[in-house]
Amino acid sequence: MDLLLDKADQAYFTTAEKDKFLTMAIMQWYESLVADYGSSPSQENHEAAKYIVTETKSFKDSGGSIRVHNNTSNTTPYPYNTYMGLSYPLYSVIDMNIILSAGSGFLGVSPLPPGVINDNISDPFNKPTSNDRKYNIDGTRIRVYPNNDILNNDARITVSRTSGAVSGSSILKKGSGYSTTNLISNGTFDTDLTDWNETSGIVYDNGKVKFNPTTSAEVLTQGISNYVAGRFYCVKFTITGGTAGEKIAVRDYVNTPLGGLVSDDNQITLTGNQIDVEIGWQANEYSARFKIDTVNDLLTTAVYIDNVEIFEVPTLTVLDNTSTTAPVLVPITDNGEITSVFIRNAGAGSTLSSSEVLVGASSTSSTYTLDYFKYPILSNVTGGNFDEAHENPGTSDIQLGAGSLRYGPKGFDDSATGVTNWGCGPEAAESIVKKAVRMMTANIESPLYQVNSIEEKRSE
Repeated sequence: MDLLLDKADQAYFTTAEKDKFLTMAIMQWYESLVADYGSSPSQENHEAAKYIVTETKSFKDSGGSIRVHNNTSNTTPYPYNTYMGLSYPLYSVIDMNIILSAGSGFLGVSPLPPGVINDNISDPFNKPTSNDRKYNIDGTRIRVYPNNDILNNDARITVSRTSGAVSGSSILKKGSGYSTTNLISNGTFDTDLTDWNETSGIVYDNGKVKFNPTTSAEVLTQGISNYVAGRFYCVKFTITGGTAGEKIAVRDYVNTPLGGLVSDDNQITLTGNQIDVEIGWQANEYSARFKIDTVNDLLTTAVYIDNVEIFEVPTLTVLDNTSTTAPVLVPITDNGEITSVFIRNAGAGSTLSSSEVLVGASSTSSTYTLDYFKYPILSNVTGGNFDEAHENPGTSDIQLGAGSLRYGPKGFDDSATGVTNWGCGPEAAESIVKKAVRMMTANIESPLYQVNSIEEKRSE
């Protein structure tokens, strides 16, 4: 762009002025690109297709509300990650459908007429109904009407951090509809130890399983065929008896290879009193059973186990900017609600003090599929580094060119990839730059740009 201006022997523009013209050129180019998309006979090969985003998510807020971007005055040019999931700055909606409940069909949602901000309209041809849903974009959200039957049963959780690691959590909303299928058979030991395999020192005792005092390894196991590698699970059971300071351990594998439940968190230190155990973990390909065994082959007094339950639980994604170790958190559920959070790994290196986590969807929440054009992430500065503070579609911290993304504080940055720019291909970049230069040369006589006293100085 500077070369074109210099060759035209034009007075120089400041970086801020060039950025304004480049932003206008980007949007002019993008508007024409999107407008042409609808008339293209082969849309899948159209240049605009790469700016289309498809989101399929659950409704996490009430009132049929979907967050689409995060600023009421400017649209941020970067992806935004919140408790509602990753979203991009929305330029225009292409198509929208909702599913009210599992097993029900898609319901199309069309836009309300221009200027209508809710469903308080008397026009019978445009009034939203349960069979003819409408949406509008209200500030930072899309709202669907009517919405009294749209279910948002997902839990909501915040975490706090101390010295860069997760130190606690708060359950804002327990949610409902999470799995209540207990993967354990006969976990209440009502009459015997059916479905369990036990070594000789373990016996049935009055509705519980009893670990007798021992100086050798004692093991209680049950095969679990329902584990799915990569998914999260919680185990709950009660322990009574035992000698304070001695330990038992729980695992999800036999010996080797190791399963997912292997860290020191799987060891329970006995107190002599009742302990309500709640442990969360992520299964792997070797997770195949539930196992309770003695640690150090030692129990000096009897230990009793009862009420064993294992449930699959939703994922918790911590929105973080850690540069070292990401946290791993696992929810603990009861009757399909999230009641607490097990800190599997507190993480390290975060500079955030607190945030709301992204909770996996409840099977009873309504869902939506949204197809939309996102704003282009393009700019003009060579080697520009991502700066989340900028809020214009063409920001001076992101340049024209190809690039890739890495997770950052509120969205993404590219600092770990070795690629220092984001953007479009060479042909689009050339078109945008030429548009910007034409606008700049056309406005060179404007009083707005006659503020530079050194006329012989070239663009910089």
